[in-house]
This record gives sequence, structure tokens and C-alpha cells, in this order.
Amino acid sequence: MFATYELAKLLVGAARYVVARLDRPDDERTQIAYPLELEWAREFDNDDLVDFLAELQDAYDRVVGGDQPASDVTDVVEQWRRSAMVLRDRELRERLERERSILLEGQP
Repeated sequence: MFATYELAKLLVGAARYVVARLDRPDDERTQIAYPLELEWAREFDNDDLVDFLAELQDAYDRVVGGDQPASDVTDVVEQWRRSAMVLRDRELRERLERERSILLEGQP
């Protein structure tokens, strides 16, 4: 039950954050109080955050329904956090884009 409570708290925090972002243009992002565990989410635009919240809600529903372990929710958060790290690191992003281009097009 405690794990479900913690997941619900995370979901509510993310929902509040997304709603706050939707009410402001991207250039005002720094004025929003981000929950510490979601600080990385500054890297995303509003559409991405809506997608994040939808994925988080789906994972939470699966956990509460008993279909998945609680780690399903934290896995979603971790995947988005890693994506934010890539967005924040220009050199890493460029390297990944080059590697993707090589895989897709077969060209360096």
C-alpha cells in the first residue's frame, strides 16, 4: 500500500507540474517550482510533458490494476529522465544523432 501511495504522490506532482507548464509559454519555464524529482523535465516542451503524463498514468493504472509491479511507473520516469539528459547534453545528442543516421542510412 505504501508503494501505491508513493506512486500516486509522484503522479499528482507530475500532473500539477504539467498543468502549470501548459498555462505558461516556454520562455517562462524557469518561474515554475519543479518538484525535485522532476527537475529534469524542464528540458521538454509542453506537448512532450502531456505525453509523459499520459505514459505515467497508463503505467500507474497497470500497477494499481495488479498487472505490473510498482517499478513499471519508476521505469517510465527513468526513461524520460534519461531522454532529458540527452537533450541537455549537446555533444551526446549530436553523437546519438550521428549513430542513428548511420544505422538508418548506412552512412557516416
